[in-house]
Amino acid sequence: MAENVLDFWFSNQNSWILMKGKKRDEFDKIISEQFGKLLNVYEESSIDDIIFGKEVSELIEIIICLDQFSRHIYRNIDCNKVKINTDKALKISLYLINNYFDIIMKLNHNYMIFILMPMKHNNIVKYMSIMMQYFERIE
Repeated sequence: MAENVLDFWFSNQNSWILMKGKKRDEFDKIISEQFGKLLNVYEESSIDDIIFGKEVSELIEIIICLDQFSRHIYRNIDCNKVKINTDKALKISLYLINNYFDIIMKLNHNYMIFILMPMKHNNIVKYMSIMMQYFERIE
């Protein structure tokens, strides 16, 4: 499933931000229809169950589902659910950074951006030092 999520997300970069109105609503609907059930699985799973035995790419998929897809699916519907999902995505991001830093540093920069995104969405000031580690190593 990681391939589907990652392929979908990274092949639709023009739809990530700046869309408004009908186009945005259509994109939200596509995400909901294609990935809503998968998001529900991750929402109902514990962090331990989510990370157990997963490859790095699968964990990035889960971060995108929890942090990005929930924003599209629950837009203007359930801000609390978005917050809960962002918090869960943050825990997975920190797990990746703490356990696979050297591996994720070799990934495409787009992947790294979405590993860091829950930190931005949660508390950018609190996590700035972690984010800076990435940026310093990228340079």
